Amino acid sequence: GTVEVELLAAGPTPPVTASAAHRLQLAAFQSEANARQALEQLLRELPWLAERLVVRPDHGLYRIFATPFVSQEEAQRTAARIARESSHHPIVQNQP
Repeated sequence: GTVEVELLAAGPTPPVTASAAHRLQLAAFQSEANARQALEQLLRELPWLAERLVVRPDHGLYRIFATPFVSQEEAQRTAARIARESSHHPIVQNQP
């Protein structure tokens, strides 16, 4: 099937509240097409994560993030589950 990806413009990020302070970076690509292909694979492997996955252009790369997470602990638990259920090993980040 087809997957629609929200592609957000690179630019100032709105202030992040304490309730959305963490995210996971799952992958980064030089090509938007490769990022979209990887996102489709992630959606097949991890359908429970679909509502949190976004592709964002950032410093010349297209990064796939799972966001937002209320706490670092929630982000770390989700990262561990992703690593168990797929070939990805997400990086926990504070949202800029």
